Amino acid sequence: MSRHERLSFTLCQHYQNKYGPDVLERLEQDASFCETQNDLRRRNLLLRVRDQILLEEATISP
Repeated sequence: MSRHERLSFTLCQHYQNKYGPDVLERLEQDASFCETQNDLRRRNLLLRVRDQILLEEATISP
């Protein structure tokens, strides 16, 4: 596992533990807020975390 993959995994777990079943909705809300504040770096990070969670869910589900 590369450094980037470990970091993404750690962030995904952090947000999943913090927000539980509402994690995807919350990440999108936070990303939207960051966009209004012109914090595009953080927005992109949050959306990458969201995408990683969606990808993990897709590979686990049959």
